[in-house]
Amino acid sequence: MSGSAETVHPDDLERVQNEQSAGLSRGMPFETEKRLLGKDGGYRWFLFRYNPVLNESGDIVRWFATATDIEDRKQVEDRIRNEAVALREDIVHSVGQALSDPHRLSLETVRGVTNRYFFCWGQ
Repeated sequence: MSGSAETVHPDDLERVQNEQSAGLSRGMPFETEKRLLGKDGGYRWFLFRYNPVLNESGDIVRWFATATDIEDRKQVEDRIRNEAVALREDIVHSVGQALSDPHRLSLETVRGVTNRYFFCWGQ
């Protein structure tokens, strides 16, 4: 299940080919993340880990690879990244408004921004 060119997401294909080529040529364990096309027609993220199998002389005789479905982790990472961007924009907007009118900079404004920040990260 290493993923052929037909099953690897087109946006990942060149990067994955380069990573695999470099990893295999070094002969050292390596890993790569890529999206694979499923039977349902959708793509899911997988983490592939590659380890060389050596003979008594230390030569590589084959590679052992594992694939772990990391779709849920990727979705959480995207959600956190989007929330962080929205939070930054909210803070910049709130601070910008407060600085444009110093009379609006109040404890309530600071509390509001702080509450939104902790609410966002607390979920």
